[in-house]
Amino acid sequence: MKKIIVIFLILFSKGIYSCECASLVPISKELSENYNVIFRGTVDSVSACDNSKERAIAYFTITNLFKGAVEQHVKINFDCSSECLMSFAAADEWIIYAKYTKFDYLNISICE
Repeated sequence: MKKIIVIFLILFSKGIYSCECASLVPISKELSENYNVIFRGTVDSVSACDNSKERAIAYFTITNLFKGAVEQHVKINFDCSSECLMSFAAADEWIIYAKYTKFDYLNISICE
């Protein structure tokens, strides 16, 4: 019976994909130079995923700003539809390392 179940699962299951990132190195002062804004903050809300852009926006209130010049309330763009999607929920607390990809468009990636 176990063999039948295993064969069934192999034949009729969808492929499972996982996020593959390059090896991460420990954060250092030199590595932090790659980011425009670094802060600790709390998630206020999260927008719905825009499937055409595969992006969503998380709105944060900054509690500690370590690098950069931003307002206390900031929006962060993130991947919401690939295997490497990020998951934010209201009241979560995060340390964010963000880069500007356009003027006033802070972007983060789970692989960084």
